[in-house]
Amino acid sequence: MPTLDALAEVADAGLHPCVRARVPQAERFATLREELEWALTTAATDMEFARGFAAAQPQSGQPAEAYLNRWLTVTGDLDVLVGPRYRARDPQRPFVAVDAASRVVKPGDLSALAAMTRESFASFRPGYVALWSSDPAGSWPGTRSDNRNVAGRLGDLRRNSVPPELSVESATGLDFYDRYAQIHRDHVVREPAHALHARIESRADLTELVDAGTLFHVLLNGRWAGLVAAEPGVQHGLRGAVVVELLLEPSRTGLRQAPEHPAGSAPGSARRPVPPGHDPQPCGISCRSGRRDVGKHAEFPAADG
Repeated sequence: MPTLDALAEVADAGLHPCVRARVPQAERFATLREELEWALTTAATDMEFARGFAAAQPQSGQPAEAYLNRWLTVTGDLDVLVGPRYRARDPQRPFVAVDAASRVVKPGDLSALAAMTRESFASFRPGYVALWSSDPAGSWPGTRSDNRNVAGRLGDLRRNSVPPELSVESATGLDFYDRYAQIHRDHVVREPAHALHARIESRADLTELVDAGTLFHVLLNGRWAGLVAAEPGVQHGLRGAVVVELLLEPSRTGLRQAPEHPAGSAPGSARRPVPPGHDPQPCGISCRSGRRDVGKHAEFPAADG
């Protein structure tokens, strides 16, 4: 099977042109190795991980080793590293994730890939297959896009003008937590699909962000309007601050006070969920603020027909 370095080369070949142009090759390779290592080690060989996964999602009836990533030969020149997953940890939403490949996957490979995952993961009953691609959203027939990645340089984002009524303040505790959790629950009641893309962060997780100094209150005219948080991370050849939480009071959304997050907390990269039934080409306000849409997860049916 391909080595970690070989897989990093393949992943690098599939990156968005602007990432390849702006980020030095050595830095891209380093971040890609970090991302791929988990898929090749823990997710593929760690039986403790597998047993924990199987205990949390036992409905397939499969032994623990079936929950590990595995290599599948799709065509004569394409092998993929894939594994079972559950969307938002929901046992009713199984899918198969493609974590690595021996070459860049193209739209013409999807039919054979779907057939192979159907056969290999039949016991998990996956509804779809997901893989990351830097090709434009909507350019692959028969797929939908999710978790769009938008990225920008912090220096560029900080140059955006911010209205004086909008500001951020470093969080020093979790006094807001009950309000934060209620906003999330109310959002899910209004838009059930929100639960697929976001979950309430635990107090422990938010405390880590507070301690790291990367959790901020969003203030409108000095009054609490929500929160935004980021943490260091790597995504698809980029290393930077990755948005891990962004939640606003419903009454504060859509007001367009600023083109993006306040400059003091401007994140460098973010995953942007796409609502079901939508596959917009532009990335809207994020791109107008200086970010670029550099990729997404392409999802296509695993079920026959």
